[in-house]
Amino acid sequence: MTTSVATQKESPRRVYRPRVDVIERSGEYVIEAELPGIAPDAVDLTIEKDSLTLRGRAPDEEREGYKLVHAEYAPREFSRTFVLSDEIDVDSVRATMKNGVLKLTLPKAAEKHGRQITVEAA
Repeated sequence: MTTSVATQKESPRRVYRPRVDVIERSGEYVIEAELPGIAPDAVDLTIEKDSLTLRGRAPDEEREGYKLVHAEYAPREFSRTFVLSDEIDVDSVRATMKNGVLKLTLPKAAEKHGRQITVEAA
């Protein structure tokens, strides 16, 4: 499995790319993504063909009664795409969120073994 630096359409808004760790363990890969301040229901995960896409948007904070003079926080919209290898069991992918860290568990598919084919007389 590799991360993809996919070409994205230019947008007038900046999109944050969450920092991630990709870990390989026996039988699975784990992706941990930093998403501080993001609620689990604000995260959209999709698998299409050989790509897993993580995207979403944090809710805008109410700023009534004052004017923002200086901001250093990252953009509130985020996106990250990963290229999946054939060895991932896409039907068994799981996602959990704890303390601002999204954890994706991607089980490896069972190994495909060759088989003996008996030749029958026709």
